[in-house]
Amino acid sequence: MKKITASKLAIVLDFALAGCASPEMLAAKAAAEQREDENTCLSEGFKLGTDTYKLCLLTLKQGRANGAAIAAARSEANYWGMQAK
Repeated sequence: MKKITASKLAIVLDFALAGCASPEMLAAKAAAEQREDENTCLSEGFKLGTDTYKLCLLTLKQGRANGAAIAAARSEANYWGMQAK
């Protein structure tokens, strides 16, 4: 049996979930996340347009991606009857 990695599962889940949402819904979600990230970075004191502000945005986006990968790995582990840590 071929092993499914967490990253592959995350990609599959993204496509599956994307199939359940309209392009407008996906765009609205992305825009809301962007606004939330911008507000977070500004409230933390980063100045709009600076390299550190851009790094803050990137860090928040990467954190979301990591969270999705962790959730996918846990889901895969649960599917196969393993305990995820």
